[in-house]
Amino acid sequence: MGTDLEAVTEPGGRLTAISSPDEPLRVTFSGEGDGRSYFGGVWLHFGDGQNALFCRPGSACREGAVDHTYARAGTYRAELIGVGEGSDVALGSLTVIVTD
Repeated sequence: MGTDLEAVTEPGGRLTAISSPDEPLRVTFSGEGDGRSYFGGVWLHFGDGQNALFCRPGSACREGAVDHTYARAGTYRAELIGVGEGSDVALGSLTVIVTD
């Protein structure tokens, strides 16, 4: 049984994803921040209820990469979010389709 990954990048998106041939449900996300500093940091929401810190709070977020392993095949919406003091800022998103 194999797993395929399809990453559909949104227009103007700053987020990409590639799968690992050795670990089929593992995905490496890479992306670009907007260079601004966010009070709460920049977070990557994987679409399966899990999140990871992409850029630490207070840093000028320019780029980063995060690995994530999905528990099962499915369609997920991954989002890169800058967490501000008043409101969050969507920096990029993509749809990840993991199939058996």
